[in-house]
Amino acid sequence: MALITDVRFAHEDGALARTLRSLPALTVSSVRETSTAPGQRLFVYRFDGVASDRIRTALDSDPTVREATPVSAIGDQTLWELAFTPETKLLEPQLTARGGFVIDARSMPAPEQGCVAARSSDSVADRSVKRPRSADAARGWRERWLVAAPDALTAIWEHARSAGFEFELLDISRKLRPADTVVRADPLTDRQRTALVTAAERGYFHEPRETTLDSLAEALDISRSAVNGRLTRGLCALVEDTLVAPGGESQTPRSGVDQPPSTVSAQLYVVHPDLALSPTIRSHPDATVTVCANAGTDPHQEAYLFSIEAAAFDAVEDTLADDHTVAEATPVLAFPGRRTYRITYTDDATLLTPLVTDRGGLTLDSRSYREGWRLQLQLPTHNALSELREDARVAGIRFIVLELGQPASTSDRSGVDLTPAQTETLLAAYSHGYYDRPRETSIEALAVQLGLSPTAVSGRLRRGAARLIDGVCLDDRADPN
Repeated sequence: MALITDVRFAHEDGALARTLRSLPALTVSSVRETSTAPGQRLFVYRFDGVASDRIRTALDSDPTVREATPVSAIGDQTLWELAFTPETKLLEPQLTARGGFVIDARSMPAPEQGCVAARSSDSVADRSVKRPRSADAARGWRERWLVAAPDALTAIWEHARSAGFEFELLDISRKLRPADTVVRADPLTDRQRTALVTAAERGYFHEPRETTLDSLAEALDISRSAVNGRLTRGLCALVEDTLVAPGGESQTPRSGVDQPPSTVSAQLYVVHPDLALSPTIRSHPDATVTVCANAGTDPHQEAYLFSIEAAAFDAVEDTLADDHTVAEATPVLAFPGRRTYRITYTDDATLLTPLVTDRGGLTLDSRSYREGWRLQLQLPTHNALSELREDARVAGIRFIVLELGQPASTSDRSGVDLTPAQTETLLAAYSHGYYDRPRETSIEALAVQLGLSPTAVSGRLRRGAARLIDGVCLDDRADPN
């Protein structure tokens, strides 16, 4: 029974702990990629809220960082490719070792001084550890996990407790549904969705408000703080899912500035008999194979998740067993017509995505196409694309550019009827931590940032939230598929 859960954890020797502690205004998020390079020890993070020179100084003095290199593949975003020291305390290896998967990862502020609990779900009932927090306690991470089974979550909880992590289960959303894909999981938990829909239907986002948090708490039979938490985290997830692209860049450029013209978005078709899973793709032309985007940073990870849609999985699994590029393929999730496999490669597998990384690029989407793979890349320059083409030629990989252009800078992806002003304000609130708990900014601070009155900012946030909920939650509820 697979679950999606939001967790928060921190350790004084955790990834970037000193950097996050020394730069309170800094927010960091892991860039989700579909690169599958065994032995990869470098991972891409996005940094916001602090000047690049201060980030460099902090990273250079951070004992958890072994290597830090700026990346320029996404316009003017501040991206760094990082490698961690062996002494860094990480939880993700515990998750991936149990067949789990990190859907999203970003930094969180440290809890207020006092006590924090390593809280439990129904599967780890009545077990909690409270530790006193000091004023200089390590800042933590908020991650969304796909967990293969409840007992895996219990085991990770036990490990976190014994290893000295502060670990908190923020929300266990639900069982994974057949309509879900691991590549793009539902951004909302069931509880968040219920709270948002109830609040929208009762006029919580109207001006003036037609209900209160206390009334919503009574209607949902939960506490006032629980309602507030679900609304806040739910709105954060909606903004992130609809207005922030997979690589971490805003769909609508901030301050009306387009991406620099040097940044290249390229869709490629690549073919080679030894490309990963190519024999399986050729043997099942009606099947669709997709690499599941990874937000994790497990330096020991050698296996990757692939989602396969097919009519006959017995035949697919027979082919995988004979595929000379596949060392092992283990089912993780199974639904009618779709299964997710944890796959490791043989030494015979040919890979292009490590070459993309070498050229400073990001692989944002990878899926089967005809006899090979269709890749969606973002590269720092046209020269990088030319060099990648030459790398592919030397490796004997057929390399066809299907589309070439600039990274998307419109909100077409969201499908939600937001005004530009609402989009700008929602993104500003997201970027500056208005939806974090505790909040890292206020309506008044956002008003100064945007050059508006607090009343105007509040109105845009409410109307934008209402439209997001109407366009995402209510439409999804009405569509049985």
